[in-house]
Amino acid sequence: MNAKLFAAAAAALSLAAGVAQASPDRAVQAFLDDAHSQAQAQLGDLDLAAHPVKAWAYVDGQGRLTAVRVVQSAGSRDADYKVETAIKRVRLHDVPPALIGAQVNLTFGPADTQLAKVP
Repeated sequence: MNAKLFAAAAAALSLAAGVAQASPDRAVQAFLDDAHSQAQAQLGDLDLAAHPVKAWAYVDGQGRLTAVRVVQSAGSRDADYKVETAIKRVRLHDVPPALIGAQVNLTFGPADTQLAKVP
């Protein structure tokens, strides 16, 4: 079931204007999918089905997500902290140039989504 949710989230990926070329879109989507997968794996069995968590972060040139901020709480400080910590631990290589310095929005819960806002 998580695979279906993840696939739906990947299909729902939206990008701000400025990342309109086909090849960079695939690279951006792959980066966001990998970032979400890494964070999700660190969350383990944390149940966010009833209360999703939405967070913002910025992508640095080394593949880290920085300045993480929870913008929609699960209603639990513990759950919010776990999501924030999981996002901060994400490490990826080959950052698409369009994402360096960009804000990404990640949602964990029943409607997992990833969005990028390119500066």
